[in-house]
Amino acid sequence: MGLVDLNSVPTHARLSEIGMDSMMAAEIKLILEQEYKIFLTAADINNLNFVKLAEMSNQEAQNTKLSSCDASDLNELAGLKLFARVIGIDNLIPDVCMNIPTKGITTKNEIFFLPGIEGCGNIFNLLATKIDHQITCLQYGTYSIDNKCYTIPEIAHYLLKYILGKIKSDVNFLIVAYSYGSLIAIELLSKLEDMNFRGRLVLIDGAPEQMKALINHHVPFTTIEELHINILLNIMDILDPAVSGKLPLELKKCTNWDDKLNTFISHLPSTYTQLSLNCTRALCVTMCNHIRALQEYDVTEIPKIISPITLLRPTVQTLRLPDEDYGLHK
Repeated sequence: MGLVDLNSVPTHARLSEIGMDSMMAAEIKLILEQEYKIFLTAADINNLNFVKLAEMSNQEAQNTKLSSCDASDLNELAGLKLFARVIGIDNLIPDVCMNIPTKGITTKNEIFFLPGIEGCGNIFNLLATKIDHQITCLQYGTYSIDNKCYTIPEIAHYLLKYILGKIKSDVNFLIVAYSYGSLIAIELLSKLEDMNFRGRLVLIDGAPEQMKALINHHVPFTTIEELHINILLNIMDILDPAVSGKLPLELKKCTNWDDKLNTFISHLPSTYTQLSLNCTRALCVTMCNHIRALQEYDVTEIPKIISPITLLRPTVQTLRLPDEDYGLHK
């Protein structure tokens, strides 16, 4: 535009008033779209000034900074940290049906919550304080259902009787599932639909194809022994990172899962109470069983669901998937 000294140009003066022709407008529009992903109409371009350009530049810098922070946060959440949210607690409730305190007193519809890979309802404690209805959390860890179920369909079948005992009609229930719980929720809803029940399903950052991809990416294994060691090392890295570096050699000396688990427990901080040790042991067994069940789970054989499904995705995803709905349309 032939400008020599920008300081002499009023910052709120439109570019079209100080020499921008149609060719320059087209070039500016193209640069904004290609380099900054900013899409403006012809009228917007015509009204551009240096103040607006500065605002766009600052916003782009802020977005870059946030993206960098998000990437850093994801790096911190590697391995089982992506899935395990309640490791280290010592107040596991053994009941399958866990009543979580909410703001609500009564509800017309039955609402069931399914937790993540630990199968522990404590994950919903904070969320429950913001809910206006009563909810029932279905826990499916080994401390609740013992070692009676080894596959995802078996877990769903075990929980089915607890839902049937609470549903009052064939269309008045809602299932909310988080992460790994989405696998069990879909199996449960399929079984209920076979019995002519129709409900609704809300999945919080969870779907079969997504969970399969996450586990394969973050907790890879080719043998059961490798799975056992990876799980215990990942959990120790959450509980006491200083110890996790010394543990691999000790675990490799063990010949079976029980020995590995006992060795793992012996390396936990001395401040752990017996209750804490028992809870940690139960969570280790639970996650081992659930990851193995997921590896054996055939996502191509998942039954079709008639009831409506709502997927809630995080703003920052831990793994890019080709389908925005995590493949749920299939």
